[in-house]
Amino acid sequence: MLRLGMAFGLLCLMSSACAAAGAEGSGTTPANPDQTCEALAAETEVAAIVSAGEPVGGLALAIAACLGHADPDIRHGFAYGSLARLMRAGLVTEATRRDLLQALSGDLSPETADPEGFLKPFAALVLSEVARTDRVDPWMNGEERTGLVETGASYVESVSDYRGFDDEDGWRHGVAHGADLLMQLSLNPAIGEAEARRILDAIGGQIASDEAPAFIFDEPRRLSRPILFLTQRGLLSEGELTSWFESLAQPAPLSDWEEAFGSKSALARRHNLRAFAYAVLVAATENEDENLKRLRPGALHILSTIP
Repeated sequence: MLRLGMAFGLLCLMSSACAAAGAEGSGTTPANPDQTCEALAAETEVAAIVSAGEPVGGLALAIAACLGHADPDIRHGFAYGSLARLMRAGLVTEATRRDLLQALSGDLSPETADPEGFLKPFAALVLSEVARTDRVDPWMNGEERTGLVETGASYVESVSDYRGFDDEDGWRHGVAHGADLLMQLSLNPAIGEAEARRILDAIGGQIASDEAPAFIFDEPRRLSRPILFLTQRGLLSEGELTSWFESLAQPAPLSDWEEAFGSKSALARRHNLRAFAYAVLVAATENEDENLKRLRPGALHILSTIP
């Protein structure tokens, strides 16, 4: 398990206030944050912490500071994996979850720089785990929950870094991770019709984007899942859904979809919309839930309208 002395030192180094105090008191330079994450990953035995069953606070926040790390083993395997496991084990206190909610929402702000594109996708993915804890055992107030819907929706709309998996860098996957956050929110019984429509608008804006490449990292299916759950819960009517699909199927700014075959960006948009419609239609056809049948006319409209 993470040794107590090492834990104190690492948590201190992860805190800017503590690092500043240490620098003033000793004349030393604060540790490189990446080096601190490497040490934290090497010293933290999450399995032992889960077995002990003791709640964690500062450790979770220190781990979250590693979500933008360039090393995929630290960013994905350690930071995300550890936080997901600790939250699912019920070991992250409510106060710490609220701190994570605030900090990670800030990471998704347009003002937050993320030049390498690692931080925001993994902040969104951990926020999906924070949202899951509220779905399983509600602790957010209405304002916090609605704010998280807006944070997630705005992020999905804004993603313009479409890098998915790289053999050296590992995953970024902003669209899919943002969709995972919206999926957890769509499952929450405290989310109502107004939030459902906000999620619908955000997904439509991303899947119909004329700036996105042809998605190859499962983005259409991941984007379909929030729509499926919101529809299954009865929050979206067939008429509303069909109108939404029809709006996605509009060829504008092209005069018709035949023009797409002369444009790389339009071909990518065509590909993404058809892949999304297929994912929705398959799920809505395989499941006998009556509410999911509401999705079929709209999905079929895209597939029959876009060649």
